[in-house]
Parts: sequence; structure tokens; C-alpha cells
Amino acid sequence: MIVIGVSHRKINKKLGSNAKKYYFLYYYDEKFILHSERISRFEAIYRKFQKKKTFRFVCPTCDRSFKSFQKKKDIRCPYCD
Repeated sequence: MIVIGVSHRKINKKLGSNAKKYYFLYYYDEKFILHSERISRFEAIYRKFQKKKTFRFVCPTCDRSFKSFQKKKDIRCPYCD
């Protein structure tokens, strides 16, 4: 599991300021499918430390951009392989 974000959002937006706010966890699983899951506020504090930053790279041969979770200089383009 790769955690990419933790945020809170309102469940019932019609109530305005009285709407309840819940924390949600956004993550990728092993097959790189994006999921969201409701979590408690105590788990949200713990999961914020596990967030991974994505880095954007541009391939010099095919000029396509792609994202990676590792910041290295020798990253291979997934489209050119």
C-alpha cells in the first residue's frame, strides 16, 4: 500500500457548516489502483507520516511525462521499454 494523501471532507454538504467531516485515506494498492477509505482522526495523524511524494519526469527520447515515487537520476521510461 502506497499512501498518497489524507484529508477530511464533508459527507452531507447540504447542511453547510453543520455537516460532519470525516478523514479519508487515499492510497494505491499492489496493482496501482486508487482507493479511498474512511479512517479515524487518530489513524489520520499516523498515516500523514506515511505519505509518499510523487515526482514527475519527462523522457528525453519520446517526450512523454510519467510519475514515479523514487527520485533518482537513472529512471527508465515505462513507455520506451
